[in-house]
Amino acid sequence: MEYFLIQLGVDICVLSEIFLNFAQPFRLANYVCHRTERPTSGVGTGILVRHGLVHHSVPFRVLTHLEATAIEITLAGKPVLVLAAYLSPCRPMIGSDFTT
Repeated sequence: MEYFLIQLGVDICVLSEIFLNFAQPFRLANYVCHRTERPTSGVGTGILVRHGLVHHSVPFRVLTHLEATAIEITLAGKPVLVLAAYLSPCRPMIGSDFTT
């Protein structure tokens, strides 16, 4: 994955179903990893951001079924929200998760 990101010059990579738990670090050279795991099974979402890009993590309240990680980055002088989201096919869509 690291080779792929560097060869293609990827600045931001959105991940879903990362299957890591809190005790497992996830590091790639030249990237900052933001991630959100489901505490019970280790499934979750993540966003990789190339070092040097000014950004910050965007916290939000706990969602019922939707798993999500968010960052905000400034592009062309305007804030842009980047969201990695995953909804298991076994879970129903809940409107409040999407409006949050």
